[in-house]
Amino acid sequence: MKVLHSTTSEDEKHTDRELAHKWKTIDWNQTRTQVNRLQTRIAKATREEKWNLVKRLQYLLTHSYFAKILAIRKVTQNTCIRPPKSDPVGSRKIDPVPAIIVRSVIKRSIVYRCL
Repeated sequence: MKVLHSTTSEDEKHTDRELAHKWKTIDWNQTRTQVNRLQTRIAKATREEKWNLVKRLQYLLTHSYFAKILAIRKVTQNTCIRPPKSDPVGSRKIDPVPAIIVRSVIKRSIVYRCL
């Protein structure tokens, strides 16, 4: 990818091959553990009716790096158990993760904010 007027510094730019390697080397057990731990803490705080803690933990979960990559993995590797009625072929596997999605999640240093 060649962009002449990119604001990304040279040391932050990654090739698709590097990003694919990073994606393949993610420890998915650790990812699931981290997300499950936050979800458990949310459930416990809800049972104890600590609503401020619930709100803080939900914010942590929605902004968590692990939750984001796990969500991307679930969506991209989804196999339909029951296909929709309009799908005559049956269950399908979604294409591998597009590089643009991986690029936006794996590069942790980028924070997008509204101007």
